[in-house]
Amino acid sequence: MVLDPSVRELAPGVLVGGYPFRLLRLEPQGRALVARWAAGEPVSASPSELRLAARLADAAMFHPRPVEGGPDPTEVTFVIPVKDRPAELGELLDALGPRRVIVVDDASEDPAAIASVVHAAGAQLIELPESRGPGGARNAGMSSVKTEITCFLDSDVMLDDAGLLDRLLVHFADPGVAAVSPRVTGPAGTIPLERFEAAASPLDVGRSPAVVRPGSSVSYVPSAALLIRSSLGPSLFDERLAGGEDVDLIWRLSSAGHTIRFDPGVVVFHPARATLRAWLSQRFFYGTTAAPLEARHGQLVAPMAGSGWTAAALGALVLGAPVAAIGSIGVAAAMLSKRLEGRVASPRRTAAHLVASNAVSAGPQLARQLLRSWSPVLVVASLVSRRVRRALAMVLVVSTVERRRSTRRELSVAEAAVLGSLDDVTYAAGLWTGVLRTRRTGALRPRFIWRSRRSSPSPPGSDG
Repeated sequence: MVLDPSVRELAPGVLVGGYPFRLLRLEPQGRALVARWAAGEPVSASPSELRLAARLADAAMFHPRPVEGGPDPTEVTFVIPVKDRPAELGELLDALGPRRVIVVDDASEDPAAIASVVHAAGAQLIELPESRGPGGARNAGMSSVKTEITCFLDSDVMLDDAGLLDRLLVHFADPGVAAVSPRVTGPAGTIPLERFEAAASPLDVGRSPAVVRPGSSVSYVPSAALLIRSSLGPSLFDERLAGGEDVDLIWRLSSAGHTIRFDPGVVVFHPARATLRAWLSQRFFYGTTAAPLEARHGQLVAPMAGSGWTAAALGALVLGAPVAAIGSIGVAAAMLSKRLEGRVASPRRTAAHLVASNAVSAGPQLARQLLRSWSPVLVVASLVSRRVRRALAMVLVVSTVERRRSTRRELSVAEAAVLGSLDDVTYAAGLWTGVLRTRRTGALRPRFIWRSRRSSPSPPGSDG
């Protein structure tokens, strides 16, 4: 079991963290187990241990790290949708070697070039007479899969060692796990776009293991590299979606009660677009997918989410109203202190510290989310309002700092500021374009929580 970075121990046996944020008080037996697991000891077959481990995994406070079990590597078929790019496809097929591979040609302009590469590698080829998009191509490929696991790969991904993907199979030893994703990031490069993609690719969802679901630290994973149980297919992807079909799939699987895991211990590389224009076009397109997803999933697509009181405090601070900011923090602390009564020695002091710490950590994230959703409005309003100009400048600075922090300073200040802002603002332009096209505003509305949530019933070993 791997401890989630969000978890803190407020007092002996009192844990807070996870997604969504919750408080859990452990009995002495449970506290001893958690200490052992945090130190690296495995979970035993004891029913009580398994129940507590499942509880903590469901709360995203711990993440299972299986060491054995799962399907054999021979039970994996790789499905690769492709539209042109025969050279990149050839490199991927060479990396995969003698494995079960199905390539689906989604109506390439030069199908003979694709067929030549596929036949040279000894892979199976499915040629679609008309383009069905990446989702439709994946569905077509999965319909021919006979193995237990299907591994989707984009045709331009780069693998250092295809055998690394076999390490993800152990997660399927848990029958509740439907899909597993490696970390997808850009390969190392020298030009600014390549450096930015390597450090802050939109396909890179983090460096920490996670359960993938709405509201988690990792709310989705891309289908650029995704292992999934073949029994769930073949018509997994919604072919009506021009983009975001992988987000839609993950959320539907999660809603149906399946578990999806993200394991960053395995890394797959996805290159950046070759030119700035193509790179910006990609970001704009990503933004346009939000409104169609909102039509299917409602509030899950909200551009900003979290504590309403924290957001109100940060907003008041940016707009130059410190008294209102302090008041919002005070309300949030008072609400949390009630939950802490009888659990910690100083509930008010602990609550104030937690709320303040949360505001500090949430501020940079909210700044980025604000740019990625409402920057068109902020830019227009800044033309007529000095206060908005000051607020926009502050948001840009905080967003740049957050980008550098989240990428472990792999980007220079200029790269984080310029390319980061272009990334966020271009995405926002696509978001607003999609909203105007569909006449649905849900993808612009934040989803804030104003009341404290109660913890759910606990298994033996805890009383949270």
